[in-house]
Amino acid sequence: MKSEIHHPLGASGAERWMACPGSVQMSEGIADAGSDYALEGTIAHLVASSSLGQNRSPYDFVESGIRYLDQHHDVPVAMADAVSTFTECVRDPVFVINALGHPVDELPELIYEGVERRLSLRTWIPNAFSTMDHGGVWRLSDELYVATAADYKHGSGIPVHAKGNPQIRIYGAAWLEEVMDAFPIKKVIVSIHQPRIGSGEPTFEVLDAEWLHNTYMKEVARAAERTHDPDAELNPGEAQCRFCRAKGRCPAFAKYVEAIVTERFTPIGPWRLPEMGRFLPEDYSNMLDNVEVVRIWAKAVEEEAMKLAFELLPEGKRLGHYKLVEGRSNRAWGEHEDVIADCMRDIGLTDDDIWTKKIASPAQAEKLVGRRKFRADLEELVVKPRGHPTLVHENDKRPELDPADIGLEPVFASDFENELE
Repeated sequence: MKSEIHHPLGASGAERWMACPGSVQMSEGIADAGSDYALEGTIAHLVASSSLGQNRSPYDFVESGIRYLDQHHDVPVAMADAVSTFTECVRDPVFVINALGHPVDELPELIYEGVERRLSLRTWIPNAFSTMDHGGVWRLSDELYVATAADYKHGSGIPVHAKGNPQIRIYGAAWLEEVMDAFPIKKVIVSIHQPRIGSGEPTFEVLDAEWLHNTYMKEVARAAERTHDPDAELNPGEAQCRFCRAKGRCPAFAKYVEAIVTERFTPIGPWRLPEMGRFLPEDYSNMLDNVEVVRIWAKAVEEEAMKLAFELLPEGKRLGHYKLVEGRSNRAWGEHEDVIADCMRDIGLTDDDIWTKKIASPAQAEKLVGRRKFRADLEELVVKPRGHPTLVHENDKRPELDPADIGLEPVFASDFENELE
């Protein structure tokens, strides 16, 4: 489980504060907004650390559940599936060998490990610390030792890659700092595990120990110093702003988005049709590069505006020309379903009219029985239709559509809006 206490210059926020040093001061006093997804991630981390620390299977917690903050929490089979891929991989010597691409006569041995280890960063950042999910020291021979640092991410939305990632690099450096006096470490393998995204395979990076501990961490130390400057720079961007607590109230981010929109789109007319022309493919490419950051900013502004509107409501004030109203809702029965069913029978409806039944989807069935049993007994019953075409960046690992696939129809957000209406 991730520590409930986070240092403002800890590894988990390094991608943000290294790129935008002013974000640390901008975020002061703004609490993290909790969510069901965050709680689910915390429970998954707790299952992982308990499994590794107690040498138990994550599936042990499916029946018993687990306690967090004096409350009992269920552990679904699907969560145990995801966690088990992490707990098995971090102790797998084959993963180490494959990452190194190092031919050996025998598999390396895990001779030391740390689970949910709080690591000091004081060598580079005074009083700073971070909590790493798993660290290992592997002996390949009497002269060759390798350290590993692994981070588990339970989320299924945003892919995070290990290569060049400040968070996992800082974990690796801090773990190296802890074990380097006892073991002659030459290489550090840092890895990020996201079993619920894509193929579920971890991403990794192999780093030279001396470069990581000295050269890279000096860069981190300089970035940390910049955050204390009263005139610390605000440097907005998609990666650093996505999880910044201050993004909805940050003038620099607003200006950044404004510049994107005004630079990429033609100001309001009127214009004559012949003057307008058409966007070229490279125009769309440039605009798509910035769609996500505009979406992030717009959502953050809506959330901050809603907070302020509620603060003004007791005073009878509005947020400019916006007002709070009751949103739309769907009708629902107000009695127990058995009472409602009896009433329906009284007016002549049959049970076939009253009750509806639908077979569980493959995803629901897999969640009920677990990934392994599903693959063994039900996988061959599943068909997977072709996915609707979608535009992604060229770095996406999925293969590009063949020209023969041009008959497929794209799906637009407006299609879903029409269905909801």
